[in-house]
Amino acid sequence: MFYEAQFSKANSFLSPSIKFILVDAREDLTYSEANNFVTPCLTFNWDYILLYSGLSADMDFHEHNHSIWKKFWSIFIDSGRKLQECRSPPIHFWQWTNCVEEIQSCYIQLQSDKSLIIPLKSALFLTSIFENAVGNVFQQCTNSNVPFLLKDLLKSVELLSVFGKFPMFMAKALLGTPLAFNIRNVCWHGFPAPEEVHFDISAALVVLITSIGEILCDSNKITTFSLRPRMDAVTWATFLPLLTSTGFPNLLEHIDDVREVIQKSHFIPKTHLLYWINAFDLLCNGKHGECLMLLLPALEHTLRCVFCSVNCCLNRVLVAEQHSLYTTMDEILDQHFVKSEGLREENQLILLLGQNILEMLMDILHSFGGPRIRDKLSHGECCISQIPSVVCNHVFCVALTVLLKLGPPQNIDLEKLLTDVEENFTPKFHSVSLLKSQTATVLEKVKALNLDLRLFGGTRSTLTDSVLKLKLALLNHSISQVSCPGDIVDHIDLLLNKPVRTLYRTKTDMSMIGSLRKIISAVEKTCDNCSNTLKSSQQYLSQHMLRSRQRATFSRFLEFVPSLQIIFNSILLMVMFQLHTSPEIFAHPKLMKYLQQYSENIASLSNQGKNRWVEIEEKTGKFCQYCISVLNSTHKMCETCD
Repeated sequence: MFYEAQFSKANSFLSPSIKFILVDAREDLTYSEANNFVTPCLTFNWDYILLYSGLSADMDFHEHNHSIWKKFWSIFIDSGRKLQECRSPPIHFWQWTNCVEEIQSCYIQLQSDKSLIIPLKSALFLTSIFENAVGNVFQQCTNSNVPFLLKDLLKSVELLSVFGKFPMFMAKALLGTPLAFNIRNVCWHGFPAPEEVHFDISAALVVLITSIGEILCDSNKITTFSLRPRMDAVTWATFLPLLTSTGFPNLLEHIDDVREVIQKSHFIPKTHLLYWINAFDLLCNGKHGECLMLLLPALEHTLRCVFCSVNCCLNRVLVAEQHSLYTTMDEILDQHFVKSEGLREENQLILLLGQNILEMLMDILHSFGGPRIRDKLSHGECCISQIPSVVCNHVFCVALTVLLKLGPPQNIDLEKLLTDVEENFTPKFHSVSLLKSQTATVLEKVKALNLDLRLFGGTRSTLTDSVLKLKLALLNHSISQVSCPGDIVDHIDLLLNKPVRTLYRTKTDMSMIGSLRKIISAVEKTCDNCSNTLKSSQQYLSQHMLRSRQRATFSRFLEFVPSLQIIFNSILLMVMFQLHTSPEIFAHPKLMKYLQQYSENIASLSNQGKNRWVEIEEKTGKFCQYCISVLNSTHKMCETCD
């Protein structure tokens, strides 16, 4: 394949200017004992740096030649030597990050483990910790939302006032601008080979974090931190049922097969093979968060190489020059891409990988209802030690499925298992999937109300006629659209089991689906309110604790619940219509708004603290009349078209 000739044997994926900054500028520089850029406590000696480094906080990265990077590297080399010599880690200066154990782990590995992958892994770890920690400081200062991008966060006047001008200049040079080292973005997007991330630059990240901690301790400007929530074991538990339902095999039962897939793949550049090998070793050793830190950038880089090959834009495989954007996962997975200025073309990657693999990738990386694991991990929003094995195994299986899809065929058991999952895959976390799952849950809750009602009996509501007319109108419309005999519930079940396109839905579609989910949530809340009222009132009745007025209200409620069940199911069916079959119904712009307003109103009015059933009946009557008129007019319009 063309890809193999272009990328599999490439020596570097850094553009010339970035390679000079990260690699070449360090050459010919040696450690000098005369330098005291870093203290024995692993903090930057700010006064000494200002006096002797030749750097100034007023420097503009646009205007300086290559010599500026050698000045930075002199400081980084001193950072590396001081870290190697340090015997008493300054743990008290790491406490501001709330990640002392993680930093200490990086510190120990940098001191003792000489493998090529350690500086890269440490850079990934430390940049995510730093980003989350300075975000906490920003939030404490402003009580406002933290900027999403680290470069914008480091430009804030609030952090400047806390940390000072030169420390922020150093932070921006290391992490916060594409005009300098930009180590956070370069590493997290998977561009450098492990040997291109030097030990000294990871040591400088440790020193930067320590120095910021020292500033906070000395200034007493902020003594306590309001920590933003991070994904922990409790958060992950909400995702595990859907992740396990995918059916991916346990990779620990296929260790030899996994290693064979990695070693034989033509789509892992030789520069990046260590990412994959070490990531799998970490999975086998139960270090799931660290595994994903290496795997996700490696997967992105493989996909970027394939994307650039199949879309004939080979120049974009390198990390970009300082004044242009580089190709990231967002664009790799998008339906279109900008090939040249003002020219958007269809992304050919979907033809190569197939829709299901794209869906797999979107599900874990992009879907707002999903774990969005890459974003959470890279921005420091995960507790690394609490990432479950199921999550790590799932992501690695997706990555291996990508490699196997690209070829060559390997005829191993694991290939068949992963291919079977791919062929039968349906998204778990797309808004459409969550809407259907939510609808199925509410449908069961509506059915369960029958069990509660048997405790009381109950008579037919005075609204039954109008409710039944709505039911008949819906059935009449549904039969004409989906040719399904039976009751409303049968029609809902049929539509729930029909596939719905999820890939590349428009913003308008996603907004509509968001509104539908709000409607279903309101129906679910009302259903729960009814169930709670039935259960609590049965207890009060048995204990003779209801006054006459309360008994009358409850009697009114009992009479109305059967009609309300029909309303619930009618709303569920209309939601499924909108999702599947009948966009012409919702050509009436007010219907969706009216449906959402009604659902949210009765959710509020049915609360046990209110129990305003007379008002609910009135609103329901108006709701039925409006929906019937829309359905009838639409049905006549469809007959005319036929």
